[in-house]
Amino acid sequence: MSNNSKLSEKAELIYKFDNSTPLFAVVAEKHIAENNLNLAEEILRKGLTKYPDYASAHFVLARVLFSLEKPEEAKEAYEKGYSLFENEQTKDYFEDLFSGNEQTKEEDNPILKELNEEILPEKETAEPEEEIISDTLAAVYFAQGAYQEALEMYEKLLTKHPDNQDFYSEKIEEIKKKLNPDS
Repeated sequence: MSNNSKLSEKAELIYKFDNSTPLFAVVAEKHIAENNLNLAEEILRKGLTKYPDYASAHFVLARVLFSLEKPEEAKEAYEKGYSLFENEQTKDYFEDLFSGNEQTKEEDNPILKELNEEILPEKETAEPEEEIISDTLAAVYFAQGAYQEALEMYEKLLTKHPDNQDFYSEKIEEIKKKLNPDS
């Protein structure tokens, strides 16, 4: 399984637990790949009400709307995204898309590249488990009974946010008791 696949799964898990997360665009991309365009549109519209200045999400919405044969709405979504983030590659991609240029290929899609870079910055030494570190993911792991994963996430959060030491230390101790109830 690729890092992007694992990232999509984690993003979807976080989104299911907390649908106000800005990871909604990654979740929508997963649904686009599965050809669930109406669901992707719904997720994007809901997310954009909370994050109206999220340029990449507007670009993703434009692609979805274009695929759903709503070209006017697609152009509006693109223009909103472009007003927030002027990028020539993205402009060229959408001009080709809107003009019906058959050369437009998904693998050349600058939005996917941009979205992946926002969520998964290039790191030569990054491990998949370290790609997303969040309180929500830690809580999801805990709620699912994945105590070892929750423990690791809270330990990473403790390192990342030492100002919340009391909270994270308490959670770590709680999980350790669950992992070793006899000690």
